[in-house]
Amino acid sequence: MGVRAAAVPSRRGFFPKGGGRLDLVCHPMPAGERIRPLLLEERGEVAEQLVRVVFAGAAAEAGAAAVGVAAATALGFPGEAMEVFTSAAAAAGASAGRSGGGDRRSRDKGRNGRGGRGGRRGRGGHGRFMAETAAEAEGSGAAAAAGSGSAASKHRASESVAEGAEGSAGMRWRCELIGPEPAACSGVSVLVGAMTDNGCVLTRSAPIGGREDPVKAGRGLARELFAELAHGGCVDEHALDQLIIWMALADGESRVRCGPPSLHTTTAADIARMFLPTVEITFEPIAEGKHGHIAVVKGAGLSPGSVASARAP
Repeated sequence: MGVRAAAVPSRRGFFPKGGGRLDLVCHPMPAGERIRPLLLEERGEVAEQLVRVVFAGAAAEAGAAAVGVAAATALGFPGEAMEVFTSAAAAAGASAGRSGGGDRRSRDKGRNGRGGRGGRRGRGGHGRFMAETAAEAEGSGAAAAAGSGSAASKHRASESVAEGAEGSAGMRWRCELIGPEPAACSGVSVLVGAMTDNGCVLTRSAPIGGREDPVKAGRGLARELFAELAHGGCVDEHALDQLIIWMALADGESRVRCGPPSLHTTTAADIARMFLPTVEITFEPIAEGKHGHIAVVKGAGLSPGSVASARAP
């Protein structure tokens, strides 16, 4: 859409103390330039699945590993892809109270086997803009960590790759365990995601409370991700309710395949119509799909400095 922005958490904020910090980088658009409309109607096939667990406090590592195993198992990950979680759980059980720290390290494992779910995988990944954004966020995070004076946490990873049919790229499963992260109190958060060969990313995430069963939490997130994938949408419901505003500001018609609009999404649409009366927003059901919709937004085509003139009198 032409907007250059990045965000990276430099300090985690867990209940009850909070205190998290998110560093944002946003570059202003040149005068006269407008946001481009978004066209996402073909999701493609799922090519990669991810389970990422972040924890603060060394004592939280066992719970972090448990929720990671539960989520990855529910999503159908092979055993070797989950090794980072299973080995951490075993180590935490063998030496309770052991604290983490030190340098970042990663471990990647590969496996060749029969084609997994998702079919062919496009090597284009998330596209050039997303790669640039990730690099920018990485640089911002490093600067923030250096400024805080805190030690970098460990970043451990394991993965498994299955070949696709007839030599095509197959399914990739990746697990990441990050921590202990800087935070005012201990805690665990987990993200599960699916990436497609068309560059679409759908995720679900949640913090895991101290009294919450990590196994149930991990399985619950996996079920939510499956539900997101079932309607064939190119974005998940939380991404859609954020994109509505940007599509309303864009110059032209945006079309995004999605699931049934959530209350947050319809509220964002109502707010956009209030401030930008020329905007048209509809959610068109897809005839062949049970739950699929196309979010159609005819934007106001605003440019920097023109917001005031577009508001209702």
